[in-house]
Amino acid sequence: MLPERRSVLSNIRLAEKIPVGSLILEGQAHVLLSLESLETLRMLVKLGDPKVVTITNFHSLFPVDVLSGKAE
Repeated sequence: MLPERRSVLSNIRLAEKIPVGSLILEGQAHVLLSLESLETLRMLVKLGDPKVVTITNFHSLFPVDVLSGKAE
């Protein structure tokens, strides 16, 4: 299990002609998939360009402590 308040980032690069590394260079993403809207904004600043397509979950995700009433 991951510690609280940690984000998980995965990069997938696809290429037809030449082998490429797994990391996406800044401003070079074509599609951005995110499960949390604030993470979408963070990644758009870092990886996005004006033509990037974003797929974002706008359903709020709360930590377990908040859902159980132990934290606000």
